[in-house]
Amino acid sequence: MAETPATLSESWYRIAGQHAALRPHVSVRRQYYRGERCYVLHDPVNNQFFRLRPAAYEFVMRLRLDRTIEEVAQQCLELNPDEAPGQEEIIRLLSQLYSSNLLHSDLPPDSAKLFDRFKQRRQREIQSKWLNIMFARIHCWIRTTC
Repeated sequence: MAETPATLSESWYRIAGQHAALRPHVSVRRQYYRGERCYVLHDPVNNQFFRLRPAAYEFVMRLRLDRTIEEVAQQCLELNPDEAPGQEEIIRLLSQLYSSNLLHSDLPPDSAKLFDRFKQRRQREIQSKWLNIMFARIHCWIRTTC
């Protein structure tokens, strides 16, 4: 079955030949969220959670270092053409998993990028803590005299 233009991406060529897989320490749990089945990835190292819909989960669980991303996408499309994620969705999903540090690949790691990602995440955490402090709720009792 041919893909519709809505599922195609002009950036697909950049990742189609890459090899990626979930990190081995990531655990998966099936849950129901708002009445729909979903899968939650949990990284115990960073204590981060990531929720996937069933079709995205099927794609992610087929990722292996001995298969290209394009092979996995094609396999998902053949097995379930109506629900399989499109190229844009796959790119977005892989980038989110990569930025959450849940994926590893056969490419040599870029230590500087890994450190930058960690530093950016740490800065966001610190910034959110400071914003929470700045917007602390302070109760004021104003007494008016009549």
